[in-house]
Amino acid sequence: ASFWDTTSTGQAASAGGAGAIGMITAEMMTLANFNSATTANGLVNPLWDISATGGAATKWRIYDGNTMPLLTSFLTQATVTANDATITYSNAAYSGGNVTASVAATHGGSLFGAYSGTSQGAVNAGGYVINASSTYSDQFGYDIIGFVDGALTINPLASVSWIGTVGNWSNSANWAGGATPYGSNVLAVIIPSGGTVTYDAGVAATSLNSLTINGSLDLTAGGALAINDLNMVNGTFNNGLGFTINNTLNWSGGTISGTAGLNTQSGVTTTISGFVNLSDTTWDNFGIVDFTGSGSLRLAGNGTLATTFNNQIGGVVNFDGNTSTFPVTNSGTSVNKTFNNAGTLNKNIGSSATQSLSGLAGFNNTGTVNVNSGTLRLLSNGTDSGVYNISAGNTLENGGGSTRDINTATGFTGAGTLLVSGGILNLNNAQLFNQILTVNGAGVLNANGLMTLGAGSALNWSGGTISGTAGLNTQSGVTTTISGFVNLSDTTWDNFGIVDFTGSGSLRLAGNGTLATTFNNQIGGVVNFDGNTSTFPVTNSGTSVNKTFNNAGTLNKNIGSSATQSINGLAGFNNTGTVNVNSGTLNISTSFTQTGVINTLAGTTFSDTAGFTNSGTLTGDGTFVAGTGAAGLINQGIIEPGAAGVVGSLTVSGDLQLDTGSTLNIDLAGTGAGQFDELVVTGAVSGNTGSLGGVTLSKIGGYTVTTGDSFQLITATSGLDTAVFDPFALQRADLTPTYTAGSF
Repeated sequence: ASFWDTTSTGQAASAGGAGAIGMITAEMMTLANFNSATTANGLVNPLWDISATGGAATKWRIYDGNTMPLLTSFLTQATVTANDATITYSNAAYSGGNVTASVAATHGGSLFGAYSGTSQGAVNAGGYVINASSTYSDQFGYDIIGFVDGALTINPLASVSWIGTVGNWSNSANWAGGATPYGSNVLAVIIPSGGTVTYDAGVAATSLNSLTINGSLDLTAGGALAINDLNMVNGTFNNGLGFTINNTLNWSGGTISGTAGLNTQSGVTTTISGFVNLSDTTWDNFGIVDFTGSGSLRLAGNGTLATTFNNQIGGVVNFDGNTSTFPVTNSGTSVNKTFNNAGTLNKNIGSSATQSLSGLAGFNNTGTVNVNSGTLRLLSNGTDSGVYNISAGNTLENGGGSTRDINTATGFTGAGTLLVSGGILNLNNAQLFNQILTVNGAGVLNANGLMTLGAGSALNWSGGTISGTAGLNTQSGVTTTISGFVNLSDTTWDNFGIVDFTGSGSLRLAGNGTLATTFNNQIGGVVNFDGNTSTFPVTNSGTSVNKTFNNAGTLNKNIGSSATQSINGLAGFNNTGTVNVNSGTLNISTSFTQTGVINTLAGTTFSDTAGFTNSGTLTGDGTFVAGTGAAGLINQGIIEPGAAGVVGSLTVSGDLQLDTGSTLNIDLAGTGAGQFDELVVTGAVSGNTGSLGGVTLSKIGGYTVTTGDSFQLITATSGLDTAVFDPFALQRADLTPTYTAGSF
């Protein structure tokens, strides 16, 4: 049978005689009409040698649905390969392709047809298949015996910028070239100044290499947003949905806010290089935060909502900024603004000399703070159970009007300085402190757990108050320098080291008297009055009630100190140790008990015009001033002019009563002037009848007493009490006591 195309020829009847069958074009392109009985061919099987399969070695080849039967003798067998294609994401759907035959057609035919596979309609970055299995040829072309798929690669767009003003992220009209950034289609997104973007419900999950914000981004709905590098240059980022930062947050300006907060995980590095705001939200950091240049984190908002920066366990915050003086502070109000450190905070070499944590409702340290350079000032309230490590030459300062509680026994390490310049520092656990402690200004240090200054420590005290229920202990080897008006209040200070009063140094025993305030210079302790403008080195502040100075060590009034210095305004000054008056006058204007040693150098004075009882030792070449009568000096101990084995002259200005237990230690080196001890009394010498005590005579320097030698041992300007001296007998066979109205 033969056939003709009624559609293309327009002929309804055959011009070739009987047996010819006319079919429309579509029927002429259908394989079944040539090898089976169909309605189109009159239900008569033409039995043609024809195939729709390439390489079948039939006479005829048909591309079913695309060509009429083609004589294979004019066709060239070939394999058709779809060519690979690479484009860049543009938010436009891909279509089409191109193919290549494995050999050239002998008679120069062509290839035709459509493309299929996952590539057709592909929009998003990724890899797709270009399928050319629908390719066909013409009569002088190819007998296609096989097909090879090609690959379509859609690369992410390197960068796209927002070109709208106010609008939704999902609206392609707002993006340059219509390239809406979603999925992994765009590497970098830029929101310029003036752009206000809402990340809306129409946005699929999106991953970006970088997001740069100069305008405004409101993250409220839509798919998850992941960013490798977030560049916050200016503007605002309101995070109400949550997002992920994988690598870096470069924050030089602008504000991050929103109910979902900010979370920087381990492995993320944040660099703060300018004034930036965290507002009405919480930032949890588990990575590294570097403050560089003038970097300053301002905790913003009106205080209705909390703004909190949490450096979590494992997180590291580095203060490196060389022009940053307030690395973490507030913007507007301190209300509800908190910095919590549970990780590590470093003030590093290269940072500004002095940096302050100020303007906050609280800075709380449960981790570690390392002061590696300069001074770190804590000017906000806080509660700490962590560690402050202060390296040598550097300072941690508690100041301002802040109150800070240290709730650990190991709150401070290192060899640097703790400075309490203002506010209140509460040490609520016992502390062994080996750093330098400086208290000045209006600072208050409450030692509610015993504060012990140990080896390597020193106390520099020029102002402020030390108080607390457990008190202060300065160990042997520790030097305390008091150089201004300082207060010890409602507590006890036990000193085993050295205390130097310099300049105008004055220790005020403070408090309302309900609790005892006591300064104990313990055995081995040394107190030096050196201050050249200090007239009341130890006194009270407010009331003398319950204020006591106990000296069991050594108290020196030294050369260079004020001419007259007074211990006054106390409930009592008790000496069981040694008092050395090496310069000027030491005046006692308080209740005084004396069971220790008082030594006065020549030309110096120890004065208590209210009178006192000596149950210890008075020695030296100076003067002891007392009153007269009942206010005189009562001696129940030892009076030793000069020193043991050294001849001297000791003066009592006032009345002297030699009471039970009294002993005069007298050294004799000869009979000439200055060769024997002498006690000079400007008042009267008296005593209990029969209770003068004794006189101990010691020959020194090889002196031998001979008959007729005499010594005037006591001179009393106001006379000797004969009723007392009449029964007196010196227990030596070779010495006979004599006395006149004014001498012995």
